Amino acid sequence: MKKPDTKGGLTFIELPFNPAKVFNVSKGTIKVYGTINGVEYRNKLISRGNGLYIMTVDKALQKRIVFTGEDLKIEVTMNLDESAMQGSGKRENVEKHTCDMDVLTAIKTRRSIRIFKSEEIEKSKIQTILEAGFCAPTAKNKRPWYFIVTRNKDFLTNLIKVDAGQSNYLPLACADCCIIVCGDKSIQGVTEFLLEDCSAAAQNMLLAAHGLGLGATWCSLPRASKRNKYACEFYNLSDKVIPLAIIALGYPAEEKEFAPRYDETKVHWEIGEEYPAE
Repeated sequence: MKKPDTKGGLTFIELPFNPAKVFNVSKGTIKVYGTINGVEYRNKLISRGNGLYIMTVDKALQKRIVFTGEDLKIEVTMNLDESAMQGSGKRENVEKHTCDMDVLTAIKTRRSIRIFKSEEIEKSKIQTILEAGFCAPTAKNKRPWYFIVTRNKDFLTNLIKVDAGQSNYLPLACADCCIIVCGDKSIQGVTEFLLEDCSAAAQNMLLAAHGLGLGATWCSLPRASKRNKYACEFYNLSDKVIPLAIIALGYPAEEKEFAPRYDETKVHWEIGEEYPAE
């Protein structure tokens, strides 16, 4: 690992092979994952021409592998990150589920359900919900998400206990399963885009769950919170993969009344109206 002499230069690893040939990638950015001295990473490679590639190492990763700035001999493992490559990744045929609810009805009648029955959700329905998440729009079609499906009661119970003063997370205790929505900064480096992309996926999954007759509620995982840190540690997530939300799922044990939410006072048609004061 080398740190350049010039101020502000990038610390990098020079690859001793041509990854385009080794990974059989004919075009586009090559994205990889692996370990450096046993520390996990996800990153993309930079071409220097003539088959020469380097991989930069940011300050957070340097700190984790105890890099002091002196040339360091390292042991690196590297694999092609197929799930992050455009148009690649493992694809499975998902059992088709349909519903009689049209999309506008689903949008208007969806409500947060926080009390669930003990009935188990069929795996095919969970896959259908995940498929809806994968269909969300993303900036530059980067799809920078990972979804962790968990039924681990120890994890969910402890996640609630991290901050016992907040009751918003209690639905996790009675949910049949939960989906943790994570964003990968190595795929989408702009934080604002990452949040928007993953939020769109979460909303798609909430609507899909409602359409399938399931209940769901969205619980946030703020980046600076103890819950976020606990989720990262429990699942040993890379420093580039950020948990952003957790969706509790189950068959509903409560009903919520429909109430119109359209508010004309918050709609401005740009026809001489005054906008809200600053």
